[in-house]
Amino acid sequence: METICKLKDVMDVLNEKGYFCLGHGTGRSNDSKEVVKSIFENGLRTKDNSLYYTSIGLDTGDFDNLETKLNNWKHCESKKIILIRIPIEFINVIGDTADLNGERYGAFMIEKAENGKIRNYVDSKFIVGCYDSVTHEFECNDKFERVLRKETLETLRKQYKEALEKTKARLQRIEMTNNMIENQSIKDEVNPIYDKSLLDNFDYDDEIEWDMPSTGPKL
Repeated sequence: METICKLKDVMDVLNEKGYFCLGHGTGRSNDSKEVVKSIFENGLRTKDNSLYYTSIGLDTGDFDNLETKLNNWKHCESKKIILIRIPIEFINVIGDTADLNGERYGAFMIEKAENGKIRNYVDSKFIVGCYDSVTHEFECNDKFERVLRKETLETLRKQYKEALEKTKARLQRIEMTNNMIENQSIKDEVNPIYDKSLLDNFDYDDEIEWDMPSTGPKL
Protein backbone atom coordinates (compact mmCIF):
# COMPACT_ATOMS: atom_id res chain seq x y z
CA MET A 1 0.00 0.00 0.00
CA GLU A 2 1.30 3.43 -0.98
CA THR A 3 2.03 5.97 1.78
CA ILE A 4 -0.39 8.43 0.14
CA CYS A 5 -3.46 7.01 -1.56
CA LYS A 6 -7.23 7.44 -1.81
CA LEU A 7 -9.87 6.38 0.71
CA LYS A 8 -11.16 3.78 -1.74
CA ASP A 9 -7.76 2.13 -1.70
CA VAL A 10 -8.07 1.23 1.98
CA MET A 11 -11.72 0.16 2.01
CA ASP A 12 -10.76 -3.51 1.88
CA VAL A 13 -8.65 -2.99 5.02
CA LEU A 14 -11.43 -1.14 6.83
CA ASN A 15 -14.00 -3.81 5.93
CA GLU A 16 -11.90 -6.85 6.69
CA LYS A 17 -13.92 -9.42 8.63
CA GLY A 18 -13.41 -9.53 12.39
CA TYR A 19 -12.48 -5.88 12.84
CA PHE A 20 -14.19 -2.71 14.08
CA CYS A 21 -13.23 0.80 12.95
CA LEU A 22 -13.33 4.13 14.75
CA GLY A 23 -12.48 7.71 13.84
CA HIS A 24 -10.82 10.57 15.70
CA GLY A 25 -10.78 14.16 14.43
CA THR A 26 -7.68 16.31 15.03
CA GLY A 27 -9.47 19.67 14.84
CA ARG A 28 -8.71 20.52 18.46
CA SER A 29 -5.03 20.47 17.47
CA ASN A 30 -5.67 22.59 14.37
CA ASP A 31 -5.29 19.55 12.11
CA SER A 32 -1.53 19.98 12.14
CA LYS A 33 0.74 17.58 10.27
CA GLU A 34 2.96 17.39 13.35
CA VAL A 35 0.09 16.00 15.44
CA VAL A 36 -0.70 13.35 12.84
CA LYS A 37 2.97 12.37 12.69
CA SER A 38 3.11 12.15 16.49
CA ILE A 39 0.02 9.91 16.56
CA PHE A 40 1.57 7.61 13.97
CA GLU A 41 4.78 7.44 16.00
CA ASN A 42 3.51 7.33 19.58
CA GLY A 43 -0.13 6.30 19.38
CA LEU A 44 -3.32 8.26 20.02
CA ARG A 45 -3.66 9.73 23.49
CA THR A 46 -7.14 9.09 24.89
CA LYS A 47 -9.35 11.58 26.69
CA ASP A 48 -9.91 10.57 30.33
CA ASN A 49 -8.11 7.28 29.53
CA SER A 50 -11.17 6.22 27.51
CA LEU A 51 -11.45 5.43 23.81
CA TYR A 52 -15.19 6.10 24.14
CA TYR A 53 -14.50 9.80 24.80
CA THR A 54 -11.78 9.95 22.15
CA SER A 55 -13.36 8.50 19.02
CA ILE A 56 -16.62 7.37 17.43
CA GLY A 57 -17.47 4.08 15.78
CA LEU A 58 -17.69 4.06 11.99
CA ASP A 59 -19.92 2.18 9.57
CA THR A 60 -17.44 1.36 6.84
CA GLY A 61 -19.77 -0.83 4.78
CA ASP A 62 -20.88 1.94 2.42
CA PHE A 63 -18.12 4.01 0.80
CA ASP A 64 -20.27 7.03 -0.08
CA ASN A 65 -21.72 7.31 3.44
CA LEU A 66 -18.28 6.92 5.01
CA GLU A 67 -16.73 9.54 2.75
CA THR A 68 -19.59 11.97 3.47
CA LYS A 69 -19.15 11.49 7.21
CA LEU A 70 -15.40 12.03 7.05
CA ASN A 71 -15.80 15.11 4.86
CA ASN A 72 -18.24 16.62 7.36
CA TRP A 73 -16.67 15.67 10.68
CA LYS A 74 -18.62 17.39 13.44
CA HIS A 75 -16.08 17.42 16.25
CA CYS A 76 -14.24 20.75 16.00
CA GLU A 77 -14.95 20.65 12.24
CA SER A 78 -11.86 18.49 11.88
CA LYS A 79 -10.26 18.19 8.46
CA LYS A 80 -7.93 15.32 9.33
CA ILE A 81 -9.50 12.12 10.65
CA ILE A 82 -7.44 9.36 12.25
CA LEU A 83 -8.83 5.91 11.39
CA ILE A 84 -8.42 3.10 13.91
CA ARG A 85 -9.03 -0.61 13.31
CA ILE A 86 -9.23 -3.07 16.20
CA PRO A 87 -9.91 -6.84 16.30
CA ILE A 88 -13.39 -7.46 17.73
CA GLU A 89 -12.38 -10.60 19.64
CA PHE A 90 -10.29 -8.52 22.08
CA ILE A 91 -12.99 -5.96 22.89
CA ASN A 92 -14.23 -6.52 26.43
CA VAL A 93 -17.94 -6.38 25.60
CA ILE A 94 -18.98 -6.76 29.24
CA GLY A 95 -16.71 -3.90 30.24
CA ASP A 96 -17.86 -0.42 31.21
CA THR A 97 -19.71 1.15 28.27
CA ALA A 98 -17.80 4.41 28.63
CA ASP A 99 -14.52 2.47 28.72
CA LEU A 100 -13.85 3.60 32.30
CA ASN A 101 -10.12 3.32 32.95
CA GLY A 102 -9.68 1.52 29.64
CA GLU A 103 -11.90 -1.31 30.82
CA ARG A 104 -13.56 -2.07 27.46
CA TYR A 105 -10.74 -1.25 25.03
CA GLY A 106 -7.79 -1.79 27.37
CA ALA A 107 -6.32 -4.54 25.21
CA PHE A 108 -5.37 -1.97 22.56
CA MET A 109 -3.75 0.55 24.91
CA ILE A 110 -0.24 1.52 25.87
CA GLU A 111 0.18 3.06 29.32
CA LYS A 112 2.51 6.05 29.57
CA ALA A 113 3.48 8.11 32.62
CA GLU A 114 2.84 11.84 32.18
CA ASN A 115 3.19 14.39 34.96
CA GLY A 116 2.80 11.72 37.61
CA LYS A 117 -0.31 10.24 35.98
CA ILE A 118 -0.90 7.21 33.79
CA ARG A 119 -2.25 8.00 30.32
CA ASN A 120 -3.75 5.48 27.92
CA TYR A 121 -2.66 5.66 24.28
CA VAL A 122 -4.14 3.61 21.46
CA ASP A 123 -1.21 1.57 20.16
CA SER A 124 -0.04 2.81 16.78
CA LYS A 125 -0.28 -0.75 15.47
CA PHE A 126 -4.05 -0.30 15.28
CA ILE A 127 -3.99 3.08 13.53
CA VAL A 128 -4.57 2.58 9.82
CA GLY A 129 -3.81 6.16 8.84
CA CYS A 130 -5.28 9.62 8.39
CA TYR A 131 -7.88 10.90 5.94
CA ASP A 132 -7.62 14.53 4.75
CA SER A 133 -11.05 15.94 3.86
CA VAL A 134 -9.47 18.90 2.04
CA THR A 135 -7.21 16.98 -0.34
CA HIS A 136 -9.34 13.77 -0.17
CA GLU A 137 -6.13 11.82 0.26
CA PHE A 138 -5.35 9.09 2.75
CA GLU A 139 -1.99 8.93 4.49
CA CYS A 140 -1.09 5.41 5.60
CA ASN A 141 0.62 4.71 8.91
CA ASP A 142 3.82 2.70 8.49
CA LYS A 143 3.42 1.15 11.95
CA PHE A 144 -0.06 -0.23 11.26
CA GLU A 145 -0.22 -4.03 11.35
CA ARG A 146 -2.78 -5.38 8.93
CA VAL A 147 -1.67 -8.86 9.89
CA LEU A 148 -1.00 -8.89 13.61
CA ARG A 149 2.40 -10.21 14.61
CA LYS A 150 2.83 -12.99 17.16
CA GLU A 151 4.15 -10.54 19.78
CA THR A 152 1.16 -8.25 19.23
CA LEU A 153 -1.30 -11.12 19.66
CA GLU A 154 0.39 -12.17 22.89
CA THR A 155 0.12 -8.64 24.24
CA LEU A 156 -3.53 -8.46 23.19
CA ARG A 157 -4.37 -11.68 25.03
CA LYS A 158 -2.56 -10.50 28.17
CA GLN A 159 -4.19 -7.06 28.23
CA TYR A 160 -7.60 -8.44 27.32
CA LYS A 161 -7.38 -10.70 30.38
CA GLU A 162 -6.40 -7.69 32.51
CA ALA A 163 -9.40 -5.76 31.17
CA LEU A 164 -11.69 -8.64 32.17
CA GLU A 165 -10.18 -8.61 35.67
CA LYS A 166 -10.94 -4.88 35.95
CA THR A 167 -14.56 -5.59 35.08
CA LYS A 168 -14.75 -8.45 37.57
CA ALA A 169 -13.29 -6.28 40.36
CA ARG A 170 -15.67 -3.40 39.59
CA LEU A 171 -18.74 -5.66 39.58
CA GLN A 172 -17.64 -7.20 42.87
CA ARG A 173 -17.35 -3.72 44.41
CA ILE A 174 -20.84 -2.86 43.19
CA GLU A 175 -22.24 -6.10 44.61
CA MET A 176 -20.53 -5.48 47.95
CA THR A 177 -21.93 -1.95 48.12
CA ASN A 178 -25.43 -3.15 47.26
CA ASN A 179 -25.21 -5.83 49.98
CA MET A 180 -24.11 -3.24 52.54
CA ILE A 181 -27.03 -1.01 51.63
CA GLU A 182 -29.45 -3.93 51.78
CA ASN A 183 -28.10 -5.08 55.17
CA GLN A 184 -28.34 -1.55 56.55
CA SER A 185 -31.95 -1.31 55.40
CA ILE A 186 -32.80 -4.56 57.20
CA LYS A 187 -31.00 -3.35 60.31
CA ASP A 188 -32.95 -0.10 60.29
CA GLU A 189 -36.22 -2.03 60.06
CA VAL A 190 -35.31 -4.19 63.07
CA ASN A 191 -33.79 -1.32 65.05
CA PRO A 192 -35.52 1.89 63.98
CA ILE A 193 -33.34 4.95 64.10
CA TYR A 194 -34.29 7.14 67.07
CA ASP A 195 -33.84 10.83 67.56
CA LYS A 196 -30.76 11.13 69.78
CA SER A 197 -31.67 14.72 70.57
CA LEU A 198 -34.57 13.43 72.70
CA LEU A 199 -32.07 11.79 75.03
CA ASP A 200 -29.78 14.79 75.01
CA ASN A 201 -32.62 17.05 76.14
CA PHE A 202 -34.03 14.68 78.76
CA ASP A 203 -33.97 15.95 82.35
CA TYR A 204 -32.46 13.36 84.67
CA ASP A 205 -33.02 15.51 87.81
CA ASP A 206 -34.03 13.24 90.72
CA GLU A 207 -36.35 15.94 92.02
CA ILE A 208 -38.47 16.07 88.95
CA GLU A 209 -42.20 15.98 89.74
CA TRP A 210 -43.80 13.13 87.88
CA ASP A 211 -47.35 14.12 88.83
CA MET A 212 -48.01 10.61 90.18
CA PRO A 213 -51.20 10.07 92.21
CA SER A 214 -50.61 10.02 95.97
CA THR A 215 -51.11 6.69 97.73
CA GLY A 216 -51.27 8.16 101.24
CA PRO A 217 -54.41 9.34 103.16
CA LYS A 218 -55.88 12.69 102.27
CA LEU A 219 -55.57 15.27 105.07
